[in-house]
Parts: sequence; structure tokens; C-alpha cells
Amino acid sequence: MDTQLREFCINSTIPWRGARLAADARYSVRYSGKDVGCFYSSPTLLEEAVIGYLLLINEFHGRAILKAIKERDKLDFLLEVEEGGPELASPAWKDNAVTWDLIMDLMSVFSKSITKKECPYAFHTVALYGLDGEEVREKLIIVDSSRHSAFMKLVGWAMKEGSSLDGLTPIAISTGRISADMIRLMSAAGIRIIASFRHVLASGALEADRSGLTLISKDHTRSLKVFTHHWRVRNGPTVSIS
Repeated sequence: MDTQLREFCINSTIPWRGARLAADARYSVRYSGKDVGCFYSSPTLLEEAVIGYLLLINEFHGRAILKAIKERDKLDFLLEVEEGGPELASPAWKDNAVTWDLIMDLMSVFSKSITKKECPYAFHTVALYGLDGEEVREKLIIVDSSRHSAFMKLVGWAMKEGSSLDGLTPIAISTGRISADMIRLMSAAGIRIIASFRHVLASGALEADRSGLTLISKDHTRSLKVFTHHWRVRNGPTVSIS
């Protein structure tokens, strides 16, 4: 396991009565003086999480800098966010088709990236791979107490990276089930292929179908299938949504 993932695992836990627990802190967001809501998350990549959260609730105004983190109680924080810094936008990704074998190879590598021995907590894990052809040029792997906040961080990271990811083909992979809110986040960041090791959720499949995203997930036979917009995955097993 690489250094960044090991730090995520260590920094996402807290001591409690002689044990260590996965930390799911509550973060209230104040954006340019306005209280806009809250989310639960591991205490890592909080600026990225804020960007993703603001996108999700349609409050993002193009810029966001995390200026202060104020502890209000144990595992309860206020994030003071201002509209400052550079303009943030989704990268100019390529929307290329890839092979089923490439998807399976990426999922296999991803599944081995975090071992239970080194990270024994029940975290959700997500990854974003930026491909140049079939070569991985950029990647980010995140562990988090929440699959929803993990995707918020992934999207926030992509928005901050911006033009440095231009021209790459993005593929997101998750250990958790994919719901409609995650699809909306992927769509906002221009990510068009997402794969999950878990069974498909109805809201995720329907939103992916409506939004033009390619969703790969398990069906009722426990087999991985391409559920939506099949053209992006060559030679992959597919299902139809009626």
C-alpha cells in the first residue's frame, strides 16, 4: 500500500476506550457567510470534499477555498469556505471507448491497492484513473467512512487539478454501491465511466441512463455487467434497462 493510502487509513481513525474507530465526523459548511448544509466524512481532503458537496447541492459558484476549520464538539466541525482562489472547472476529458479487459484489469489492481491487514477498518474506497490510451497517467485512490463523501472528494480533486488532466479518459471505480447522487457528481465533473464491485442500485442505474454515463455493476446473478451506454465498453457483457 502506498504512503498516501496508508496516511488516509491512519488519519481517518480516532482512539476510543482503548480501541480505534473509523471517524465519521460531521462537517457543517458556511460558504461566503451562508450556512448551506452539512455532510459526514473522514477528516481528510476536506477542501476537495467541500467542492464536491457544493456541486452536489448546486451551491458552487466557481471558486472555493477552505479558510478555517472550527471544532464545535467531538467529531463536529464548522468549515468556513470563501469564494476565492482560481476558477475551478472540470477537466477537458476525452470521452473514448475502452475495452472490457482494461476495465477488469483496473478493477483487479484497485482491489489489491488496500489490504485488510494494513487498513482493517470498514472504509469505502474509490479511485479515479486518467488514461492515455490504455496507460494510466494519473490516479487518485481515497478511503473514507462514507461512499458519498469519498465521491465528493474525488470530484473536488478533479476540479482542482483541472487542465492538468485534459486529454485523458477518466474511469472511476468504487467498492460501494452507486446511487443517483454519485452519478450526478460524476456527471458534473465530466466523468463518463464508473464501475462498482457491488450490486446495482435502481437510482444509480436510472440516473446514469438519463445522464449519459456508462455504469458497470453486478446484476442479480452477481456478475459484472454494463448497465448503461454500452458503447463506451467494447466486448463487455451488457444488460438492458426497460
